[in-house]
Amino acid sequence: MVSSVTAAEYYVRAAQLDYMWDLARRVEACAEGAATATGCNLRSIRMERPYEPMKRNAALLDAFRANMASQGIEESPEITDRLGSSDIGNVSQILPTIQPLVQIAPAGTPIHSRLFEAAAAAPLARDGMLKAAATMAMTTLDLLADPALLQRAKREFVSPR
Repeated sequence: MVSSVTAAEYYVRAAQLDYMWDLARRVEACAEGAATATGCNLRSIRMERPYEPMKRNAALLDAFRANMASQGIEESPEITDRLGSSDIGNVSQILPTIQPLVQIAPAGTPIHSRLFEAAAAAPLARDGMLKAAATMAMTTLDLLADPALLQRAKREFVSPR
């Protein structure tokens, strides 16, 4: 008798947690159907803590973008068609958070690809990260120097638009 084992690890991500749980149930139903069709057993283990959607903070993001502009840096275009839940989303549920995009690879380089991996070790990536770090420091100084900005960020976190 030949015994085989097949294993799969997957994450289901979505912009809203309710929809993510619905998708997870559907993916699990597909796996159950495949297991039944092939005469196998299915054992599923769910993550106890899913990645949560990003809770953006416009007050912080506006300050960051203003600091980028003051240095002549353009923010990379937001990726709106591929963002779902993420580990930064979990952070954003606890405290005001931003996720601006800074160019570290040539335009058009697909993220999470070998080309992107290679680009991350190139001079453009180093330059992008140094500029992002400087912009973050400037934004931190803004928060320390401008209590009204800090209050706007806090208010927005408690009562998002």
